[in-house]
Amino acid sequence: MKSVARNQASFQFLIPIFATMIIGLASTAVFAVPTYAFQTGTAAIVSGVTDTGSHCDDCVTNVALPFSFSLYGIGYTTVNVGANGNIQFTGNATFAGSDGLPDFHYTDTILALQTDLRTDQLGGGIYTSVSGAAPNRIFNIEWRAVLFSNPGLSVNFEVRLFEGTNRFEIIYGAIAVNGSSQTVGVEKDNTDFTQFAGNTAGTLFAGLALIAASPTAAGVSIGGQVLTANGNAIGKARVSLTASNGETLYALTNPFGYYRFENVAVGGTYVLAVVSKRYSIAPQAISVTGEMTELNFIAEP
Repeated sequence: MKSVARNQASFQFLIPIFATMIIGLASTAVFAVPTYAFQTGTAAIVSGVTDTGSHCDDCVTNVALPFSFSLYGIGYTTVNVGANGNIQFTGNATFAGSDGLPDFHYTDTILALQTDLRTDQLGGGIYTSVSGAAPNRIFNIEWRAVLFSNPGLSVNFEVRLFEGTNRFEIIYGAIAVNGSSQTVGVEKDNTDFTQFAGNTAGTLFAGLALIAASPTAAGVSIGGQVLTANGNAIGKARVSLTASNGETLYALTNPFGYYRFENVAVGGTYVLAVVSKRYSIAPQAISVTGEMTELNFIAEP
């Protein structure tokens, strides 16, 4: 009996230690910031002039870059361009679905309009061009494709890679998706990814531009947690931070429900909003005067 009592006492003593360890692990995990962040704007496609040879269904075509481009800190001089709307820097997957991020099919990949496409229609394909002069060139990669499920519906979009930077843009021209699902974002692996649209049905409007770049050290951090009414974390919710000029950043909550934005200008006014498949969550209007890391959202019951 004494042995049992002693063991129970020892276990009760260890409970606070285990709790502290779990909280500590969560604390280190929640502040992981995605390498890239998206802002929205408007722009027109710069037409491609060089045919990459992509005239197919589900194929991947190797394309040489006119300069070294850095994605997730690694420089590349060639990429594999997928007919299904992606640019793979390390891989050649022919996956035709739209699973949302993270997607185990891809690493080091820009998903411009990941869905089931084909580029073998009349006038279709993937075309490239170069804008500007060194050391400030831009490599344009343009898709002229149709939906596999409905070849009568065309899509036209482009990825622009900027020389000497880690910045890229995704520009959308005419998009006829007719309710089909698509994934848009960039993914290093299953822990570092930035999703703009994940397996989302709808239409991406002509002229939309997504500007992706690494956040810098300037400005302040804005963050918090997204929770249910009973205190459970809501993971993979999309949080948007919209400035008064309409520019918007996006972040995805981690499994513990945390989100974070870097390089937010002090003195600005913003609207924070959360989109979740299962929950209704009211937006917040904020004025940034300094670091704000406890801007929590509670889902309506």
